[in-house]
Amino acid sequence: MPSSESFDFYRKVEDNFVVNGPNGTHMFIVYAFAGPSVRAISKSPENRRLRADLAKKIAAQASSALQRIHHAGFIHGDFTTSNFLFRLTDDVHKWSDDEVYFQLESPETDAVQMLNGQPIGPQVPSEVTEAIDPFIFFENDLLQESIVVVDFGQSYAASEPPKDYKPRTMINYMSPEARFEGRVGPESDVWTLGCAIFEIRAGFPLFDPFFPSDAVILTKIVGTLGRLPDPWWNVFKNRHLFEEDGRPKTNGIAVTPSIRELLQSIGTRDEILDSDGGSMFEQTETRIDGTEVDLLVDLLEKMLRYRPEDRIGVDEVVNHSWFKV
Repeated sequence: MPSSESFDFYRKVEDNFVVNGPNGTHMFIVYAFAGPSVRAISKSPENRRLRADLAKKIAAQASSALQRIHHAGFIHGDFTTSNFLFRLTDDVHKWSDDEVYFQLESPETDAVQMLNGQPIGPQVPSEVTEAIDPFIFFENDLLQESIVVVDFGQSYAASEPPKDYKPRTMINYMSPEARFEGRVGPESDVWTLGCAIFEIRAGFPLFDPFFPSDAVILTKIVGTLGRLPDPWWNVFKNRHLFEEDGRPKTNGIAVTPSIRELLQSIGTRDEILDSDGGSMFEQTETRIDGTEVDLLVDLLEKMLRYRPEDRIGVDEVVNHSWFKV
């Protein structure tokens, strides 16, 4: 696992400037160009996932980054795979404009039109540009096997938590105390890191946000992790689907797989693809061996305990045996 003292996990601000326009005055902050997020992989309809060794490497880097954040006295507040960006190879930073268009293809644009047919005003852009396909970077081996952590908009000093703080992380990553009590702390970061480690290794989210409602996500969490502790159980809207001990009712919902069952399912639902997608991806139908499953279940169950005081801290995470298998 990389040493947290020897690895730079964060993008530095390179420039900033202010623009006065029709929508007001805005400050722009300039960072170095980075690649797609880790989450882009799990959003792929082709069920790709990182090579096993690379998944552990990226998970280790994310864990070390969070350790440094906590040791510095800060809470990240939104530590998800959306905020882990792959670094680009050195050659990409040297591209000319022509090379950018050659490698990434010309951008697709479309004119902006008003629904009522009226001309657009100065506050609206004249056209929109489609985002770059993130898999171009993977397929052409334009990425380093390392990440940077971004988006500190929800971060704060642990010694001075904001009085009006409102958690705004993705609902399938939100910890129980953030969801029910509106509070976050280092333990909440550990919960989100646990969700991230699962997604990095599995190639799909632990709590699938396909139907992105709080009630559905929470039902999946209870189905996977068991009964919520009191008093949270009493305000769980879908508890009627479960017995009082947290077991799903046989005529209520389909039984949600446990973490172990989800890990054991990896490789069983892969599509056979025409292209391997690049050297960073695992071969299709590759399963996780039993030893790794046992260790990863042990790690994740300790990180995803409902009560924040029962979770392990990030120091225990980075020293866990799963990273060494």
